[in-house]
Amino acid sequence: MKTTLIFLTLILIIQTTTAISIHAENTKAGVGYTNADTTIETHTDYSSGHAAVIAERGSGIVNDTISIDLSTQNKTLSIHAEVAKEYTPVSYNGKLYDRHWKYGTIVKNYIVGGVINSAYENSQNIKEESEWILNKNVTSLMGKTTYLGESHFGIRVVDGDPKNTIIDSFRDNIGLFTEERIIVIANETSPPHSLPISCP
Repeated sequence: MKTTLIFLTLILIIQTTTAISIHAENTKAGVGYTNADTTIETHTDYSSGHAAVIAERGSGIVNDTISIDLSTQNKTLSIHAEVAKEYTPVSYNGKLYDRHWKYGTIVKNYIVGGVINSAYENSQNIKEESEWILNKNVTSLMGKTTYLGESHFGIRVVDGDPKNTIIDSFRDNIGLFTEERIIVIANETSPPHSLPISCP
């Protein structure tokens, strides 16, 4: 059995005064321990841009593809994820890595005023295919997931000021679930945002 250890931290902080486009893609398959974080920020003072965090930790069998595309000029961010994780303890160089899976994606659109938070904790299995799109007019998530473990899913939409909350919704599940998620947060007037929006 092939054992690999993966430690990765990727932070993209981009000033919106420059015009930058980025395509990043990571495909991995194997058995081992993973500890990875990706942080993306294209906003200035919580306005005119986006923020996203993708985090994963755990030991076991992995078969993932995650791609990220962003453009600061067009104010767009998209994340495509095909994730399959199965927990099993892994021993490497005499050290035991024994951690159930944690995997989560948080996106914040400071132009539209929307936040989506999808997270798994203490999970035996996670299988997810998701498409996240953020631009000047919309924040959307379309995806299917099956998991055995704990999950948290939340949505928050504000109008102009984070104190003016339009919707604040979350749910926590523990067990074996299959879900199909379609979320579209569209903006008609583009109110300015200048304060952080907390996660639901």
